[in-house]
Amino acid sequence: MDTDLHLLILRQAAAGTLPANVDANSPVPAEAVRDLIESGHLEAIDASSLSGPAFVDPRITVAGREYLSVLEERARAASLTGKAGKHVSSLLKWVFGIVAALLVAFLTKQFVG
Repeated sequence: MDTDLHLLILRQAAAGTLPANVDANSPVPAEAVRDLIESGHLEAIDASSLSGPAFVDPRITVAGREYLSVLEERARAASLTGKAGKHVSSLLKWVFGIVAALLVAFLTKQFVG
């Protein structure tokens, strides 16, 4: 399964901008739509014939919306900002630990030493 293509198709379906007829001549690949229908993420009327797969009135299902949110989360985590955000929080914890240790050492020296 091509998750990038599925992400784009599910986004279109959720926004209601997916073409009403998906076949070999549509901008959306009919094979990818078939994959999403077979996995339960889309529903559509199967109008396939000898000329190839075709679907009428494709729409997203509840499972498709859940899968869309999973794919979007994966895409966010794989993005540069997602990776940077993950590492920035670790860096801030490390810096806070050092500052806290220095503050404790300073206060100990002031009151004890």
